[in-house]
Amino acid sequence: MKILIRLLVVFLPLFAMAAIDVGDWRVSSYDLKTRTAVLGKYLGSSTSVTVPNGITINVYDSSDNKYKDIHFDTILGGNLFQDNETVVSVSLGNHSSIPSFCFDGCDSLNSVSSDVALSSVGGCAFRWCGSLVSIPSLESVILIEDSAFDGCSRLNTRMSLKSVITIKYRAFRNCSSLIGILELPSATTIESEAFLGCSSLTSVMVDKVSSMGNCVFEGCSAIEDAKIVGNADIKGGIFRNCLNLRNVEFAGNIRFGDFKVVSGIFGYATRDISPFEGCTSLEKVILGSLFETIPYSTFKDLSSLKEVTVDCELKNIESRAFSGCGALVSVPSFESVTNIGESAFNGCRSLMGNIELSNVITISDSAFANCLQLESVMGAYSVGRINGSAFLNCSSLKSFDGFQSVTNIGSSAFSGCTSLTSVVAHQLKELGESVFDGCGSLLSVSLDGNALIHSALFKNCKSLEKVELLGDINFSSRSYYRSNCPFYGCGSLMDVILGDGVCFLPQDIFKDISSLTNVTVTSNLADIYDGAFAYCSSLRSVMGADSVGRINGSAFLNCSSLKLFDGFQSVTNIGSSAFSGC
Repeated sequence: MKILIRLLVVFLPLFAMAAIDVGDWRVSSYDLKTRTAVLGKYLGSSTSVTVPNGITINVYDSSDNKYKDIHFDTILGGNLFQDNETVVSVSLGNHSSIPSFCFDGCDSLNSVSSDVALSSVGGCAFRWCGSLVSIPSLESVILIEDSAFDGCSRLNTRMSLKSVITIKYRAFRNCSSLIGILELPSATTIESEAFLGCSSLTSVMVDKVSSMGNCVFEGCSAIEDAKIVGNADIKGGIFRNCLNLRNVEFAGNIRFGDFKVVSGIFGYATRDISPFEGCTSLEKVILGSLFETIPYSTFKDLSSLKEVTVDCELKNIESRAFSGCGALVSVPSFESVTNIGESAFNGCRSLMGNIELSNVITISDSAFANCLQLESVMGAYSVGRINGSAFLNCSSLKSFDGFQSVTNIGSSAFSGCTSLTSVVAHQLKELGESVFDGCGSLLSVSLDGNALIHSALFKNCKSLEKVELLGDINFSSRSYYRSNCPFYGCGSLMDVILGDGVCFLPQDIFKDISSLTNVTVTSNLADIYDGAFAYCSSLRSVMGADSVGRINGSAFLNCSSLKLFDGFQSVTNIGSSAFSGC
């Protein structure tokens, strides 16, 4: 026990843990070996403060067995000025390291100076210093910790961060007076929201980043140009609401990553946020060599976007990737693309010319809907399925080079394609409703396969002259609602050829088509339902109807030009007024 007491007496004074007040400074600890003392708290009331480089403390020296004045070099301690409401300016002397929370919450602090360049800035070091205008140079700083300058809204230095390697979470959040070009030539890690709300930055250049968080530059509304180079994933919201951003380039091994962003007070909820959400002025994007996929909603609703280039073979364009990009004119080559997701280009009304879909198997729902300037689809010989509304309202589309291989066409797939002139599809297994509704320039159609004709298939195809329904093509119903008849509004239709699959003609199917001249059927037609050809005043002949057994009421009512019905010999039932007015 005596030995232990002696050791404590000798060694305890070497490093004092009890706080000592020396003038305006509270010394939280000192070390006799290194002759350093930690300044724990400023106790004075002055508005202008100079932090001493050294301080003299009367301490017990065990070697002389007496108290003496000893000079110590000072070290800034955490919380040194925290929540001080009086201090306006601080000179740090030769102190280069600013610890965590050192000036946190100093509302009146206007300027901080130093005789040397700073080497490190701790977490929350200047957080919420809303009056802070100037600080020492950060040129030599390597690490800037979490929220170091968070909320320093008046800090208007042209920030030089040429040595910074790591910028932590919210380091410069809401530093809305930071101006000019932000250059980060050495930064490898930039964490989430690092520069969120820095609304006076005009340009961003990052040279060698290897890790980037979410929403890094969110709300930097004055940024016009950005270039990101390195080997990192682009996360959700990186340029969110950068309202003046016009040009972005990603080079090196940059690629798109996970767009999920944590939200909610407790951080339990997540949602996908595009890197460019709200970038309403964005015009041009250059993507590097690793961008084989354009993820979900990447460029959605960017109404000013005109051009996207990719320095690799693009393979996958996910749902809504370019949806609503109304100014988009130039897009990457589609030659290597194998998948185009739902509404990928929906609303790209300025997308012009031809697209090559040589490796695409399925064209998803609304993939190119409302692409008003799209003129032709080339080389689509691998396409087997065209889903609903795929080319809805593509009013300039003149040709689709691939109907021969298509087996499934969804509802309204080509509805409103007013420039489409011809369709030849001979491997059909499924046809939806209103597939060619409103194709006002369509002249001829030849369909073959094993599919059913649904409502409004050729509705309002006002120029349609000839239709061939071959193979096992058949009608899906014996009666359609009048305005949804497959041929409703086909006022120019003259010739109809029906194949072996047609075993009945539905009620009112060709009613009121006054231009219809000739109909050719096959040996499988058994029933002609009510009003099927009523008021077809130009109909002259129905050929090959030698298997028809039933002709229902008003079937050929007022067909005043009908001269030949080739099938009376097999008919067993003729309804009321079937041929009245012929």
